[in-house]
Amino acid sequence: MDYKDIKEKITLAANKIKSLQTEVKEKESKIKELISETEELKKSNLNLTAENAKIREENEKLSKDNQKVVNEIEEKLAELDALFLEDQPETKVKPVVKKEEKKDKKPEDNSDVETELEELDKLL
Repeated sequence: MDYKDIKEKITLAANKIKSLQTEVKEKESKIKELISETEELKKSNLNLTAENAKIREENEKLSKDNQKVVNEIEEKLAELDALFLEDQPETKVKPVVKKEEKKDKKPEDNSDVETELEELDKLL
């Protein structure tokens, strides 16, 4: 090996080192970008976690409120059912009373007719 070959090998090695250094710098830059992106995602995650907690709390409150409303509605429906059941026997009794009144009226109507017939017979 002569001086020229050694110089050429040193130059190739130096170029290889420069190429590798450039590659390392590019990869370090990408690593920094990824670290920065990761930090942003962590911050976003914290914000979303806090927002999620607020939404869950609000959802629980609304769920409780909804349950109260459902319970109130069920109570009102039960009251209405009770009132309806109370009113039903009264409405059934009323037609019975009317039927009885009609039955009472029919004999009276008949007696009036009979009385008129008797008067007519007397006249004849």
